[in-house]
Amino acid sequence: MSARIKYYETGVSFYKPDTHGGSWIDFGSDESYGSFNGAVICVPIDVKWEFRIYKNLGGSLKIGAAYTMESKSNYGNYSANLQPIDYPKQYGSINSGYGLNYFINKKLAVYLDFEYYSGDSKGFSDNLLGRRSYNVENNLVNFAVKYNFKKDKAIN
Repeated sequence: MSARIKYYETGVSFYKPDTHGGSWIDFGSDESYGSFNGAVICVPIDVKWEFRIYKNLGGSLKIGAAYTMESKSNYGNYSANLQPIDYPKQYGSINSGYGLNYFINKKLAVYLDFEYYSGDSKGFSDNLLGRRSYNVENNLVNFAVKYNFKKDKAIN
């Protein structure tokens, strides 16, 4: 299991034009557009699997869920059929990722990690096949140094 606290900027923009044809049989949809920019504090909890690839090189795969709180929310230029006040400021999201670890020695490692987050909807458009939601989605790259402060047990 892995848990952490993250802060990052997020957003989504979308535009779906009016597709009404003007005839008496009309399968078109109304115009829908909007732009959301924000910043979030995210608390992801993942199930993480670490494995050895070759000698000092390791890999990891993870999947999990996160609790996300918006610390900044800027809704701009939304169409009349969408009300930005209706969108929550706190929501759950799903995340997944993979990474590489290079162990310099028993106590020190560096890693490069890629994560994908899919959060709450910040708009939608209707069409013939139903409703399409526009969710905030983020791809994050992490680089870090890991150090183990635990003392090695003495061998007697």
